[in-house]
Amino acid sequence: MTRKDFNLEDSLQHAEARWCQIETDTPELAAAVTLQRSLVRRIARLTEALEQSNWTPPDIETTAIATTLSSSRALLHEHRVDLPTEILEPGLRDLCNILANGGAGDAARHVDHVIQEQRLSTTSLLNASLTRRQNDIRTGAIHLGLAPDLLWLVADLTVGPIAHEFQRVILTNDGIDPKVRKTINAWNHGTCFICGSWPALGECRDGDITLRCSFCGAGWKLQEPACPYCLSQEIQHELPTPGQPSLQLLFCEACRGYLKVVEVNEAIPSIFLPIEDLATTAGDVRAMERNLVRPPLPEAPLGKSIDAVCADGPITYYREGRTHIVASRSPVSFSTSR
Repeated sequence: MTRKDFNLEDSLQHAEARWCQIETDTPELAAAVTLQRSLVRRIARLTEALEQSNWTPPDIETTAIATTLSSSRALLHEHRVDLPTEILEPGLRDLCNILANGGAGDAARHVDHVIQEQRLSTTSLLNASLTRRQNDIRTGAIHLGLAPDLLWLVADLTVGPIAHEFQRVILTNDGIDPKVRKTINAWNHGTCFICGSWPALGECRDGDITLRCSFCGAGWKLQEPACPYCLSQEIQHELPTPGQPSLQLLFCEACRGYLKVVEVNEAIPSIFLPIEDLATTAGDVRAMERNLVRPPLPEAPLGKSIDAVCADGPITYYREGRTHIVASRSPVSFSTSR
């Protein structure tokens, strides 16, 4: 797999300039910048390893894409992606150690230890993250004595480059079928049409807001102004944050959800989305002061091809000599193997 538009060093140089600016403008975020710098650099190396490997996203027919989106299903909930676990697992463990040194401490080291001892199936964990099965990951974490939010985070960071490449191929495919473009434009949901995640933020250009996915980086627009979480039209815009004139806060009177909206001249590159999310922390603080929230991720309604994966290889972990299986949309079940 080769990509002419990805240059690791150039991307990291631009990222470093933005981090330095954040540290200058908001010194209280210096520790968060240090942690994010280490995480993003390791994820960039993971992306580079994928680029240099033989792995490619699945080739999905345009008719299948249009059918999936017309059925209000996100593509990653319907179409299977084979993961290169041999590339991803070293990144997963490195990210655990970065988080451990960045403040997560023994909780992150425990995750790494469980993976090293093969008490948790890396493949099933990363498949669950890619298909946004948060409840399955949380259940597995609890049974292994791991921090659920931490296990979700490290899996999310590890498999993110897969989701980014999947959406890049879908959205930049030369000569994209007009039917596919039409179904993408008709997608009127607050969750991403590629992966089913909530937006990280909104980009405002010429008065139009494009939602940008917090996981895969895809962008999409609602057909009319509405809350991305409940689609209520009872939304309000708060004035820009002092010192950050390009940042506004969109919030919903119905569900109390909020979205940070930034003024941009062009789309933010996917690698910079988490950096801009950090740079706009002032918006999150203002939201908390108003008792606003980012709602939990909705559970993924998986399609037949993904259900088959779950049946053959659900989230598997090992404890006390027994195999425990967390299957999608079912309670924890047990078998006596191993």
